[in-house]
Amino acid sequence: AVWTFSTAPEQWNPEINFSLILPYAEFPSPKRNEVVDSESVITLSWTAGRNAVTFDIYCSAENPPKYKGNQTETRLILNKLNAATRYYWQINCVTGTDTVRGEIWSFKTF
Repeated sequence: AVWTFSTAPEQWNPEINFSLILPYAEFPSPKRNEVVDSESVITLSWTAGRNAVTFDIYCSAENPPKYKGNQTETRLILNKLNAATRYYWQINCVTGTDTVRGEIWSFKTF
């Protein structure tokens, strides 16, 4: 579902506009604690935090998740996940002057 708010004469969409406000990554996909099919390709995606230039990505079956790398895109494709496993992931927004730690999210495979 997409939420929009009317601030006549324009609509305000938080998923688009929060990146101008929040300093950290938000709106994860898969959603918090979502259950996903381990046989399918899973795409992690998020809305960038304010002033983010790149993203430090952490993802593993361990909590806290292991560092996977840094990139500029707001999505990461995962392949070959284990079934019946909870995965943890975190996106840290790297700005020109700071790194803003994000929440640790999780999803489970079946």
